[in-house]
Amino acid sequence: MVDVLCPSHTQNMKHYNVPYKQLTALGMEEMQALGEHMRDRYVHQEKLLAPSLSRPESESLRHPEDFETYVRADAAPRCAQSAQAMGFGLYPDGTGPSPFVKQPLPVVQEILSDEWMFCAPKNKCLKTKQQDVEAYATSRARELISAYDDLLNRLAHSCGGVHINEFAQLEGGEDAVLGLKDVVDALTFDIEQGIPPVPSNTLSSDDMAALRQLHFTMLMERYYDTDRKITYWASGFPNQLLSNILKAVNTNADTVKYYSYHGHRELLYAMGMLLGWPYNFPNQPRALNQTSIPPATTLFFEVHQDAQDRTDTWLEFYMWTPEDKRQRIQLTKCSAAPRCTVAEFASIIQEHVARTGTWSEICEDTTLLSSPELLL
Repeated sequence: MVDVLCPSHTQNMKHYNVPYKQLTALGMEEMQALGEHMRDRYVHQEKLLAPSLSRPESESLRHPEDFETYVRADAAPRCAQSAQAMGFGLYPDGTGPSPFVKQPLPVVQEILSDEWMFCAPKNKCLKTKQQDVEAYATSRARELISAYDDLLNRLAHSCGGVHINEFAQLEGGEDAVLGLKDVVDALTFDIEQGIPPVPSNTLSSDDMAALRQLHFTMLMERYYDTDRKITYWASGFPNQLLSNILKAVNTNADTVKYYSYHGHRELLYAMGMLLGWPYNFPNQPRALNQTSIPPATTLFFEVHQDAQDRTDTWLEFYMWTPEDKRQRIQLTKCSAAPRCTVAEFASIIQEHVARTGTWSEICEDTTLLSSPELLL
């Protein structure tokens, strides 16, 4: 798709050494660094996880046949690749079952048509999303594209392609908003990878900054400008997250100590808006009071309990990025700083959903209404 809109970019594709839409070598390095951070934090410092997935040292496991780390990925191949690359850092060579030195990380995936936890807008909520996208494309997006027409003409000239307004008329083309996303993402990835710009690229640094701002503004407004949209873009993940937390708090089952979920950035933005998780990265475009997030951004939800008073439980939140590493986060919607009680965290999710209805109600999907995991 990018090749159609920006033909001159095709020559840069070979520098990535991976198929189109797959995780790059830089992405793999960043995810491995994340796994190394997790090993340092949860294996060496906190002693929460055993050094080897194959030889768990915790005697509290009720089901020794189970793993104490559960990894779940979106249906997209690159999400599974991200999880596996993280596993290279969390369980490095030498931690596998002797004499096999490598530790394969089990990654659970669902086929796209049945995947509701990560990406309901791509299947269960597809019709609803398309209606909302069309409404945005014919109103606010049209105004923004018109306001940036000179810049978009320079983009088309620089790429040797067409104006994004013409993209939908091309064979296999998308609408103007997604067309811009594809091209800006491609040019941004080149910069992040240290790949020289394409020879015909005459865009200035100010032009690129303006394009990134336009792209991010339309991304955020298009998908998250109402609570209703936030709900179905968050899909079933808030429910699953809360289920895991309540399970840890209300039972003594220590089988799974670490849940790892790997999805797309759209899910992170939805969760940020839903929970009041502040994204405030320097030199990044801003929209709806959130900034764009760097690749490999990871959110940590830690469940803590007082050693003497087992009824005193709370949550702490951390965010990791390749550049800024680990940072403690205070949710803007949680009043109990620096701790957030489990009850208040649950109420943040439950009150949001009460205002909008569940994602399945919004999208008129009834396939999960009898699921035992459906708490909300």
